[in-house]
Amino acid sequence: MRARVCKNISGWNDPGWVLLPIGVSAVFAANYLRPLFALIPPCVFHALTGLPCPACGSTRAGLALAAGEVFTAFRLQPLFVLACFGAAVFGLRSLAAIATGKRMIFEFAPRERVIIRYVLIALILLNWLYLVVVGR
Repeated sequence: MRARVCKNISGWNDPGWVLLPIGVSAVFAANYLRPLFALIPPCVFHALTGLPCPACGSTRAGLALAAGEVFTAFRLQPLFVLACFGAAVFGLRSLAAIATGKRMIFEFAPRERVIIRYVLIALILLNWLYLVVVGR
């Protein structure tokens, strides 16, 4: 992996800066439109198999995050919470790039990209195993 700082050439075209307003909107929706979440249909995978799907608990974890209950959210769906924090970091990086005119870029070799894919697959499987073991 190689990290470098370069001139910010994408500016507002970077999708990362959109993540923060989406996150703020999600927190607003979770806090003020909570009764609407009861309308979400049950998980089809769970209904058919009796096992939690890899994403089971994400809605409850999101509601807990919006309420500021980080540890509860992490207990419900660890990978979702990590993804939310990763999206927040990516969004802040993009806003910093717009503000400063400079961007931090990470470049990965092809072998490193393969390793990252395997690590992500392993994280999804470990998260799913956790959900099955704790009975979500």
